Amino acid sequence: MYLNVPRGYEELVKAMRQDDRLRLNFFSRLRLLFYAAAALSQHVLDELDALAVETCGERMFMMTGLGATETAPMAICRTWESPLAGAIGLPIPQVEAKLVPTGDKLEIRVRGPNVTPGYWRQDDLTRAAFDDEGFYRIGDAVRFVDAGDVNAGFAFDGRLAEDFKLATGTWVNVGVLRARAILHFAPCLRDFVVTGHDRGEIGVEASPLRHAPHTVRDLIEPWDRAYPRSAAIPQGPSGVPKQYWPPVNRVDQGYGDRNLVCSCPPMEQYSKAAE
Repeated sequence: MYLNVPRGYEELVKAMRQDDRLRLNFFSRLRLLFYAAAALSQHVLDELDALAVETCGERMFMMTGLGATETAPMAICRTWESPLAGAIGLPIPQVEAKLVPTGDKLEIRVRGPNVTPGYWRQDDLTRAAFDDEGFYRIGDAVRFVDAGDVNAGFAFDGRLAEDFKLATGTWVNVGVLRARAILHFAPCLRDFVVTGHDRGEIGVEASPLRHAPHTVRDLIEPWDRAYPRSAAIPQGPSGVPKQYWPPVNRVDQGYGDRNLVCSCPPMEQYSKAAE
């Protein structure tokens, strides 16, 4: 059995792609994988599956669940194989789960003998952590893997505590947005910071999309950004770099992008040059 956090699996996958001996030794006696502490990106699981099939002819069973220190530490667990990285399973024996609609999501709360009765000498915090029926508010959202079959279990659907509203009143589901962004830019970026609380639009930091377009000067000068230089190169439909390179960066973000002012020299200068 091998247990690690998602970031550890990301580094492991990269290392095994470069080191055949490591890959062969890692899978030689392995029967079970387990990840915890954070959400595993789908592209990492897919890459790990591909390495396992390439090495030993079959996928390795990746096990996971959902819990917290207050649930000692597991409340939900998946004990069957699934190609979905976010599939977390069903409540473990003697644990009850309660689903509470919160906006367009389902908040999950748990109750059982493994759940703490409260926080030491912090009555206010204890009252806030439990609802009237004694279910612990773990702060996570889930969805059904198969809406027609509850036995297919739950899939992780983000942290409710991360969500926020824009100035327009629109709720931003940060966990879902981050997961999709990471999948879209994989393997160039590992994580995103989503901003925009009480502002007019969403911001995604450390993103080549946010800082696009990149000029030739950006790419040839020393690189100090959070994403690799290759992620900034404009790509055509076939993945071949485009031949056109923009001469300027984005102008003043939101306002400037929609209110462009030509910075070309006046026509008189062209006339004088022609003379």
